[in-house]
Amino acid sequence: SAGTKATLMDEANEFRYWGYDVLMVDFRGHGNSESKTTTIGMREAEEVKLAFDFVAAKGGKNIFLYGGSMGAVAVARAISKYDLKPSGLILEAPFFSLQTYLKARARILGFPNQPFAFFTTFWVGTEWGFGGFRHKTTRYVKDITCPVLLQCGTLDNYVSQPEIQEIFRVTASANKKLVIYEGAQHESYLRKDPAKWRRETEIFLSANRN
Repeated sequence: SAGTKATLMDEANEFRYWGYDVLMVDFRGHGNSESKTTTIGMREAEEVKLAFDFVAAKGGKNIFLYGGSMGAVAVARAISKYDLKPSGLILEAPFFSLQTYLKARARILGFPNQPFAFFTTFWVGTEWGFGGFRHKTTRYVKDITCPVLLQCGTLDNYVSQPEIQEIFRVTASANKKLVIYEGAQHESYLRKDPAKWRRETEIFLSANRN
């Protein structure tokens, strides 16, 4: 998540209730992380890899990766970049691209979508040493072959319905499901619709345990 790990305590408690151990991570620039800057999912992918490797080295089995918003993008990028092999992914409301994310931020803050998003994407890539226009979830999910549960809300102001549909379409996995939450914004789907989130998530986890 783009917030601190504390914002996901409700979801973590659900995973614990189902019998899973949970490792929660604060990305750089968030929560208890020592860093003060975020790369909006780009370099955070390395932190996903380190967490995955830590659990695997401890003998962890049935490793599922869960991420919301920026966290979902970081997870998708980590799978693509580091060829991780989890049992499955739960991705909630990943943004389509860095540029569409910045467009949404501009709109929410009252700035013109363009040229703000274009120039900010260019500046971010230059400042942090990576191609901002190549930071796209659709690039990363083309490399994902493990089971995927993709979830989004109909009223999300960061991810449009056509964008989430395209992310789902190009996800390479043959075992994938898209779940849409009517009336949900960019928020916790567990808190928005507890029964639906619990049902869909538990079914996905149970079906993909080794």
